[in-house]
Amino acid sequence: MGISHAVYQPVEDDEAEESIEQQPIEYSGFIIVRLVEGEDGFPESDSLIEEARRREFYHLEDVLVGFTDDGRRLIQELSPQQIADFEDPSVHIFLETEENEEIEPEEPWEEQEPFPPGEPPSLNLYWRIDMRDRADYVDLLVSILQELGPVSGVGMAYAEIQASLAQFSPQDDTEFISQEYLHQAPTGINVQAAWDRFAAGQGVSNVRFVDVEEGWFRDHPDLPAWLSVKPVIHGTECTNDAETHHGVAVLGIVMAMDNDFGVIGPAAGMAANQMRLSSSFKDGHNNNIAAAITTGAFGLPRGSIVLVEVQRGGLPVDLLCPEFTAIFRAVRRGIIVVVAAGNGGHDLDDRYAASVCIDDEGVDLGKDSGALVVGACNSSVRTRHEIIGHLRHPNSSYGTRVNCHAWGDSVTTTDGAGDYSDFDGTSAAAAIIAGAALLIQSLHESSFGRPMTPLEMRDALSNPPTGTPQCPSASDAPGSVLKPVGVMPDLGAILDNLGL
Repeated sequence: MGISHAVYQPVEDDEAEESIEQQPIEYSGFIIVRLVEGEDGFPESDSLIEEARRREFYHLEDVLVGFTDDGRRLIQELSPQQIADFEDPSVHIFLETEENEEIEPEEPWEEQEPFPPGEPPSLNLYWRIDMRDRADYVDLLVSILQELGPVSGVGMAYAEIQASLAQFSPQDDTEFISQEYLHQAPTGINVQAAWDRFAAGQGVSNVRFVDVEEGWFRDHPDLPAWLSVKPVIHGTECTNDAETHHGVAVLGIVMAMDNDFGVIGPAAGMAANQMRLSSSFKDGHNNNIAAAITTGAFGLPRGSIVLVEVQRGGLPVDLLCPEFTAIFRAVRRGIIVVVAAGNGGHDLDDRYAASVCIDDEGVDLGKDSGALVVGACNSSVRTRHEIIGHLRHPNSSYGTRVNCHAWGDSVTTTDGAGDYSDFDGTSAAAAIIAGAALLIQSLHESSFGRPMTPLEMRDALSNPPTGTPQCPSASDAPGSVLKPVGVMPDLGAILDNLGL
């Protein structure tokens, strides 16, 4: 992987950040219902009406029957017992992978992270009601369910926001010269500094990876041949051109092969048993995000990386309680979850402050799921007020909850036509950061005999002294508060700081 780098040329200009209107919120036609905690054990049916009857929530049963609707468990690929085991980090999950490779048992978990007080209600309590054929009644049914409240078994009810892909628009590796997002800082993330630390012929062989999105083009010549037969662990593959192009572009950014043509991913050389594909597309819609995260992460060892390549309304998915809970539980098991900040141009400080995810006792669970939230920047290097870096991409949502950023335009990668093209959005940025996390985790595990914890990884990738700063826009006065998207990680500086 000995590759030379382009020399950056910072640009001084007076162009203000391009402004966009915030992405409007669209709804999926589903209603999410969370039942209250109880002493009734696990759900005994996939029918919400039957479960309400079993738990003697008769008013809820009457309402559902009156609307001729029923609900289904939010996560159906795992049994209630498996979900409970996943939610308890002290329980070791024994699992045989699809390649029939046994995952070695881990040492007993010792919690090392400062998690917020309280526990999110179990994912076993969440149900989904399909109202797509009766969209005009969604608001009415939500209001009735909310009015029923905990006394009738309803802990939460809301109209589900529609999911979408987090994309703006759809040396021997011959296209590497175009992959400037991987080049030296401040242009890119300085991937060569990480590659140089691997022994000859080695790569990211000791970290597991999950890509959560909707579909993939399987047969790109610059991706491993085993992808063509790789099973999808959750959901089904959406075969629309937009979804398959999105999936292959993400995989190209993360793990395109080190060969004599095309592009190369930071985690080139990954083996089939190291990665999973988990689709949020199921039953004709793409909103099964919490289920895709939980099923994708189920049974993985600590230190694994889960990349969530979908958004809701231009916002990060952990703003909603089922996804918050799925990510929170995965992080508690030591799994690193990388989430796109979304392309709505939203102020996330306002959104996270307004988010409500509380338990049945009214305890606020905090606003931090433990995810690593990634924003997007413009590709060109700027210099302003003596700061050299990249402008926030105007479509990228922003705020103090965004941990770091990477390129959100002109990201050269594999495409759905079997060729190469530019990819955009916080999808591209999150994929770049996931590739960086895989490299760091692999080196850390090899050097210290243990993986980095999720918050250790997040701290490393968001640390200002080891990253390229966000450049102010022309409209920002010296010292003014930016619309923040964190720093762009510099792998060389990060690895030096970690002693790797």
